[in-house]
Amino acid sequence: DWTNEYALQLMEAAVTPANVMSHCEVLKSEYTRWVMVHDLTVRQRDLMDGKNPKDVASEMMQFAENLLKGDSRTGIVSAMEATMELLNSIEEILQGEKTPALRTGYDNLDRILGGGLQRNGFYVLAARPGCGKTTFALNVTYRVAKMGKRVLFVSLEMDREQLVARLMASEIGRISPTQILNATFDKELEMDSIIEQSQRFAKMPVYFNLSESLNVSEIKYLAKVSKADLVVVDYLGLIENSDKNGKIYEEVTKNSKALKLMARGLGTPILCLAQMNREYEKRGGDKKRPMLSDLRDSGSIEQDADAVIFHYLDENAKYYSNALPDTEYLDLIVAKNRHGKTGTAEMLWVMTDGKIMEAS
Repeated sequence: DWTNEYALQLMEAAVTPANVMSHCEVLKSEYTRWVMVHDLTVRQRDLMDGKNPKDVASEMMQFAENLLKGDSRTGIVSAMEATMELLNSIEEILQGEKTPALRTGYDNLDRILGGGLQRNGFYVLAARPGCGKTTFALNVTYRVAKMGKRVLFVSLEMDREQLVARLMASEIGRISPTQILNATFDKELEMDSIIEQSQRFAKMPVYFNLSESLNVSEIKYLAKVSKADLVVVDYLGLIENSDKNGKIYEEVTKNSKALKLMARGLGTPILCLAQMNREYEKRGGDKKRPMLSDLRDSGSIEQDADAVIFHYLDENAKYYSNALPDTEYLDLIVAKNRHGKTGTAEMLWVMTDGKIMEAS
């Protein structure tokens, strides 16, 4: 009769131990559908209100990524789960399936840093303008790539031809990047070396950005596409800001925090170049050596960074005179290090070709 039929319908609709998993899947699917519709509605409203389409697209990419990962910002992990994650990581390291840190290729610097660049670390390399921080970053790029690791070099200041010319000049050792760019080298003596170095570098796992202007979300996307083991950003102050009318301090703070989160999210170290403020240049003597407070535009950089490395030339260095020396000593000062000690690694900079080597 109708009562039995109704009872059967209730049994099919009711949640029982037998169908609880399928019921949960339906609820999860419907919740995800609602979240997606809501987010798309918000993005549509943002576009209609005149928000920058690139910013909206970046937010949509981040939303989609979190959705696919099942990311929940309010989620928790038990002590047991966290402990098992650590033990699994240790086992992978012992079996050679994972390295705890990415070596820069500079042994003295790696020892200070605690073995190299931690996989989820945010590292800041700071110097005054024109003092060789891009040169050092390119040297790190080349050394890491020679070890078979993939490097994404994001340059927001120089074009790719300039960067490749610098890399090639540092390896050839007899000609300058300018000579390569302008083809003013001795064709009979150097052309074979340039072709040989070009063939070698063309096979290296180094990648560059196409766009001249990028925000952090776009840099993260490029890091994923290139499957980078290391991301180099040149430099922090040139990363595109979401608010064109915003204060520089606020935007640099926002980008610094976003890069730190990016490093953690990707499990990839980020080496980000930054400039020092002008107050640094007013000091003299021993006080001329850089301090964390010399980082330009935001105090957040010091807090967000796992390590801050200063690229320092003594104020009496010949580099500052009109006559460019063949070589110059420089210090890499690790002023902050969350994963090890602080200290100084002494380097020798060959000015003519841009090669930076350990002094001892």
